[in-house]
Amino acid sequence: MKKIIATALALVLALGAFSVSVFAKETEEALQFGDDGKFTVLHLTDIQDTYAFKAKTRAYINTILNMTNPDLIVLGGDNIAGFGAGFRLGARIAIDHFMSIFEERGIKVAIVFGNHDDEGQASKQDMMAMYEKYDCFIGCTGFTDGERVGNYNLPIRSSDGSRDAFNIWLLDSGTYRNLDKDQGYAAVNKATLDWYAETSLALEEANGAKVPSLMFQHIIVPEIYDALVEVDEGTEGAVEYKPTEDSETKYYVLPEGAKGQLLECPCPPLYTEGQFETAKERGDVLAIVTGHDHTNTFDVEHEGIRLINSPCVGYASYHNEENIGARVFVLDENDPEDFETYLIDT
Repeated sequence: MKKIIATALALVLALGAFSVSVFAKETEEALQFGDDGKFTVLHLTDIQDTYAFKAKTRAYINTILNMTNPDLIVLGGDNIAGFGAGFRLGARIAIDHFMSIFEERGIKVAIVFGNHDDEGQASKQDMMAMYEKYDCFIGCTGFTDGERVGNYNLPIRSSDGSRDAFNIWLLDSGTYRNLDKDQGYAAVNKATLDWYAETSLALEEANGAKVPSLMFQHIIVPEIYDALVEVDEGTEGAVEYKPTEDSETKYYVLPEGAKGQLLECPCPPLYTEGQFETAKERGDVLAIVTGHDHTNTFDVEHEGIRLINSPCVGYASYHNEENIGARVFVLDENDPEDFETYLIDT
């Protein structure tokens, strides 16, 4: 009982500092490359705070925004720790802590969900409605299938407005397989992949060519272990991977030429419904961009698609302060396939 009272009191105190626009968006300005042909995307993932937002996290996010001045922010999932936010009100307060920063600055924001966002009382549908209260939010519920919410795409118009010069895919990679943690993490499901393929083809037909794109989701694809190099135990810098109790323990390093760091074993689902092959067949996805594995910052190519992981940006999780950060993408409409990406790790 004392714990319940303390939690309720903390929510009331947090609500005192809580403010959010109650006016839903009436119009949404289209994304567009600037006159210089550039467009900047900031990937912030795994904030993973509760309604008790850390002051260091707020300060760090503001520092990153001052350094990057992005055209679009993509929140990469586990945006809140649903298991710690508890009540719907707690989720609303947790979301407002960072969304109010973006709202005040007038920066457009899109989101994907991770495996922790909806572990409290607030469902993904509840949280999407919370996000939609902000004028800066340009995401949407999009294609839904069961518990999957928030599959949508954001075309970026060319600087002259004549065509879709680039596209941002945002997919719900789910939580746990059959919602059972013992079966491991979920994968992007077949219904979502069918929607992606159909929408990708429609974009191609509307623009007369495939529209190059980045695909953002929370959980990485299993093919990451095809991209990594298996090595012997004891190899310097190797990470250990043993996904189940019955699995053989294996060790991996980044391939030669890969960028970034591999500091922990990637944690993909133990199955796939064909996402990587579907994206490879469509040929429009330049990179699949993920979070989830908080300290990994690698950028590795596999069969024509780059697998890119961004570090967590929040201070509330298991990482140490040396490994937090964010990732920037600078797109060029005149050379979209050669996008620039770099880390912010102040």
